[in-house]
Parts: sequence; structure tokens; C-alpha cells
Amino acid sequence: MQITVKLRGHANQRQPKVKLWINRDCVYDGTLGQEQTFVFDVDNLLPTNIFGIEHHGKDDNETTSTADVAVELVSLAFNGLAVPDTVLYDKPYYVNWSEVWPGDRPEFIKNTLYFGWNGTYKFDFTGDIKRQYFRQFWHDEAQAHQNQNSDEFYRDGEFVAVDNGVDATIFDLERIIMRDKLG
Repeated sequence: MQITVKLRGHANQRQPKVKLWINRDCVYDGTLGQEQTFVFDVDNLLPTNIFGIEHHGKDDNETTSTADVAVELVSLAFNGLAVPDTVLYDKPYYVNWSEVWPGDRPEFIKNTLYFGWNGTYKFDFTGDIKRQYFRQFWHDEAQAHQNQNSDEFYRDGEFVAVDNGVDATIFDLERIIMRDKLG
């Protein structure tokens, strides 16, 4: 299986340090430039695997200053199949909370691909990536259908009202987005 990941480094004073993991094997340990693409060919996969992105070596002062140091996940693909952003955002980022952090410290956070604190993003996947890929589309379509058949849906920790006045399919939405994207 081929894993392709594109990362973007954010820094003013120094480049962020990153380790990339496939299961328990560190496949990259170094600094990250403005934007880098890594390609890994993996032969010995388990029934369930973890691809990890670990941001490390950041000092607490680099978070509170204007010289923030961070790692951003831009894209991830398996055998050329790009993982949809909705799936990427749904995976956990295990933060190594700073001693000076005044807020809550949950075990992990979701809905972020910008890794400002030291920590590890974990993406679980199977050896049958095509099956997993298309099952996710089925899940997303089922969720969209459920959302259309109720007055509200659960998103980002809250219930959001559905606009029942809109009569459009997911394909109509894609055309609208692509039209806006292209200008």
C-alpha cells in the first residue's frame, strides 16, 4: 500500500519538528518546511493500522508568542485515493497539554487539522482501503439522508436546524461548490 501525506509547517523563528508513524514504526523524524509531501510504500499491514503525525519539541512560549510553530495536515491518500476532509477532521488529535494551559484538558480533540500544541494525530485504516473508502461515502450519504428527514442534525457538538426549503441532492451541492470554486 502506498501512503501519501502532504503537510504544511507554520513558523516564524524555526521549523516545526514532526515524526510520522505507521503503526509502531517511525518512518520520518525531522523538521517540516512550508509544504512537504511524503510518500511511503508499506508492505506489512495489520488488519487495523494507525498512521500518526506527531508534532513535538515545541516550547510553551512558542504558542503564546507571535512566532507560533505548528504542523498542518493538508491531505492524506492511500493508493491514490484521497481521504475526504470530513473523515480527516473526524480523527482524534491527542494533545500533550502544556502545564500553563488554563482550560479543560480532554483526552483528545477532533475537528482540527492544525496541530499547534505538541501531540499526535491518529488516523486508523484497514488493509482494504477501497472498501473503507467507499463505506465512508455510504456512511456520509446515509447521514445526509437522515439529516434531510429530520428538522435538525448533530454537528460539532450541537444540534443545527435543517433548511427544509432547500430541495437539492448531495450532487447538486457538489456542483454549486465546484462552480463557486472555479469562479
